[in-house]
Amino acid sequence: MKKTVAVLSGFCVVCLFLSCASVQRPEPDNPVYRYLKHSELQCEGNEQKSNVKRALVDIVTLPGYELRRMKYSDFRGVCNKWDLPTLLYKHFVPDTTQRTLGDNFYHDVKEEDVQELVKQIIRTL
Repeated sequence: MKKTVAVLSGFCVVCLFLSCASVQRPEPDNPVYRYLKHSELQCEGNEQKSNVKRALVDIVTLPGYELRRMKYSDFRGVCNKWDLPTLLYKHFVPDTTQRTLGDNFYHDVKEEDVQELVKQIIRTL
């Protein structure tokens, strides 16, 4: 009887551990995070990829007021054509047309969850 109780107790502990381990943190309520997380990056060639990478590095290194002033090349490589939200809209295609970067982009982009996601995207480039 004691052996059965011990085995059953051990089984319950393992089940409890597994159920706690599988609990996922809810997705942040941040439109920039949701947009980037549920989008596919599309670049043609190294020039476009480099342009996107530069913008992503700017997101994690520059303060919001400087990000507002930054301009990036368009698809044809014409310099200083797109602001940051435009570049993201042009190169990151979301899974639904209802996704947007939100109304508070330059504030939301500096949130910790977005910063971590952008660093992860940079590592994959």
